[in-house]
Amino acid sequence: MAAEQGDLNGQVNLADMLARGEGRKLDLKEAAKRYRLAAEQGFPQARFRLGEMLANGEGAEKDPKEAAKWYRLAADQGDPTAQNNLGDMYRDGGGVEQDFLEAAKLHRLAACQRDPRGRRRLGLMLPMEMA
Repeated sequence: MAAEQGDLNGQVNLADMLARGEGRKLDLKEAAKRYRLAAEQGFPQARFRLGEMLANGEGAEKDPKEAAKWYRLAADQGDPTAQNNLGDMYRDGGGVEQDFLEAAKLHRLAACQRDPRGRRRLGLMLPMEMA
């Protein structure tokens, strides 16, 4: 009911349930729609999840550039997983132009939040003579 009334937490919770098939039939397309509704209203978790669905082609057509856009918005709001995923995209040149400095910057932001993946990725990017 909360989702139907436009509540952001309700939208994301319903989208999570739809994406996992919990309490309702698995429906990735509807989950992506719900994440988009919340993402467009600035909800960081929804922005990250929508980016993830677009990056993987789950519930929506695979679109790395669009995924990078949503990851960027979530990363700018401090989401460490979005920071890492976007950092990986910059490292690999997927959906964005390859940029090792931007990748390191994003992994550093995640690492500064004590995110183990960010710390590991940043450590792997350091030149051997600096390690």
